Parts: sequence; structure tokens; C-alpha cells
Amino acid sequence: MRTRIVVACFTVVGLLAVLASSASALTLGTTTLPAGATAGPCFSAFLVQQATEPAGQYVVPAGGGQITSWSTNAEGATAGTPLTFLALRPGVPGSYTVVGSDSETLPAGGIATFNIAKPIAVNAGDVIGLYSTTTTAFCFFTGGSSAADVVSAGPAGAPTPGATYTTKESGPTDLVNVSANLVQSQDVVLAGAATPATMVAGGASSYLFTVTNSGPAANPINFADAVPAGLTILAASAGSGNCAIAGQTVTCTIPNLAVGASAQVSILVTASKLGIYTDTATISSTLPDPNSANNTVGATLHVARALSCKLVNLKGTPLAVAKTVISALGCKVGKVTKKASSGVTKGFVISTSPGSGVTKPVETAVKIVISSGPPKHKKKH
Repeated sequence: MRTRIVVACFTVVGLLAVLASSASALTLGTTTLPAGATAGPCFSAFLVQQATEPAGQYVVPAGGGQITSWSTNAEGATAGTPLTFLALRPGVPGSYTVVGSDSETLPAGGIATFNIAKPIAVNAGDVIGLYSTTTTAFCFFTGGSSAADVVSAGPAGAPTPGATYTTKESGPTDLVNVSANLVQSQDVVLAGAATPATMVAGGASSYLFTVTNSGPAANPINFADAVPAGLTILAASAGSGNCAIAGQTVTCTIPNLAVGASAQVSILVTASKLGIYTDTATISSTLPDPNSANNTVGATLHVARALSCKLVNLKGTPLAVAKTVISALGCKVGKVTKKASSGVTKGFVISTSPGSGVTKPVETAVKIVISSGPPKHKKKH
């Protein structure tokens, strides 16, 4: 009997979903003999299921994930028979690259299930299959004329991650005797800050939120933000995603964020009223998230009169006017003291500290010395 390598591609269909503690588990493939099919030994082969038979249940669905275990029907197998599980990624038409593998030895009969020591990370569209160096690995022969396995050429020996195979010719139909447990979860992480953190009233600043997909799956990520009242939203964007603005609410969808990648959501705002505005945003995935504590973050924006406080000459200014000017310059009124002065009218400013021309941080307290009037002279006796 000649050795051959069998591969094919297929389409995505609905799969059985079972909710686990912190992830969604899907069963790919089958170890059950379909109605009307017969079981028998496969050629020693590199086997991946054709699209049309069965209708795609061996494909990794949207979101990807991690394959944690696999099973095969070992009925009729000799104990100790080697068998390798494969995860493959279709490339250009007729090309498949090995993403991961797990080599085991079969028991004598029954459904054999193997846990994978280091789960295999897979993407949507990847496929599962088998590699056998013997003819004792059973396939389920389904017959029919509409489907055909494809014989492939590739590196000699057992497939290893990174090895690529290309299709070459056709053979008879069969159903690969393998199933796998695919765990889907997505840890999405949100960080944020206002840039600049302080702005002048009437100016503009951005709330910048960084969305990170820590995986292991890659599903669309939803972003929601109720921007505080008092701020006017000028624009919102989300990298390769789309954003919508409805009143004070910004919602965005980031559809194509790979595992380990980040995208930035930017919300440009302005404000006319002074104050401190804390904006809280949240992200979510349609997959279970093992750590929802990192899905929400707040960013704080300080709206002030000025970014700095630079004093002008207030000598000779009435106290009430000086207080108004100091506030308008982005400073605040500090301690007011009195001092006798023959040159400055009572109630008017003699000096300030800091003085004229000095630049200080916003909200710096300015001490004011005002005139209490001319010095009082003692009467001579």
C-alpha cells in the first residue's frame, strides 16, 4: 500500500458550544461514525477534511482560540500505535502550513483523548487533522462523488510547526477520525489618560484610551464611553474600527485586533466651564473574559483658565479689581495683608507675591499687600 498525504480545505458551519468556567468550549471534528458510513484503516497519511464532506465541522470558527485536547476512535488499533494531531493554516490555494502538533501513542480500542501540554493557539479558518505513519488509524468512509481528498507534497517525516504542504492530486472520499476541544476566551484590557491633562477653557484635549487584546482568541471588541456633561465632543476615532457619537455617548467597534495587538480610541473634547472632568470608559468582547476587572478605566481632565499663571503689575489697583485680574490670569487670591503707605491710596494694592512678570503654575496663590492709608504720626507735646 502506498503512502500518501491527504489534505483539503472547507467552510465554517455551526458548532456545538458549551460554556466553561471562564471560556467557551467548542468541539471540532468527530469521532462518531456517521449514519451510512463505514469505518476502516486510513492510508498512512497527512489527513485534513475536504470542505464538502462533512460541511466544515473541522474548521476553527470566528475568534480563534486554543486547542487544549483532542480525541480519536482507536477501535481496532494496536496499543502503542503512533498518531499525531495537527493544526493547519490554509495559505494560497492548495497550500497548508502546520501551526502546531501533538504526537501520542494509541491505546487498544475505544475513544482515546489526549490533553495537550502546551495548548495550540489557532486562528479563525485554521483546520484540524491527523498524521499517521501506519495504516491502523481508522477513517470513516462516507462515499459519494461530490468530494475528493487532495494528495499533497511536503517535507519528509512527521509534520512539524512551520512546515508547508501543497496540493497535488485527488483520491477517494473519507471523514477524518479526529475531534478537538477549542477553548475560546478573550482577555481585553483598557488603559486611558487625558492628553493634555490640563487645558484652558475653550481649548481642546483628547481622552486617549488604549484597547489591548491579550487573547487567546481574537473577536471584535466593543468600546462604550459616557462623556461627562459639560464637555463638548468634537470627534471620535478608533484606529481601524468605527465610532458613533450620540449625545454624550461614544461607542466604537474594533473588529480586527490580533492577539497581543493594541488600538487607540481618541475622543476630542472642548469645554467652556472650569472644572475637573473624569471620563470612564468600558470595553467588552462577545467571548467570555477571564479578567473583567481590567475592562474599565477612568481618565481625568482639568479645565482651567490658563495653563500657567503670569502676574501683571497690579500696584495702585483697587483690591476688588486685583482679585478679578488674578483669577482671570489663572492664579488664585492668597492672603491679603495691610500696610501703611503714603504713596498708595487706602484699599489699593501696594505689591503682590509673586510679582509682576513672574510665571507660576496654574492656581498659584498670590499674596496681596494693600494700603491701610498714610502712616499715623504721633502728636508732639
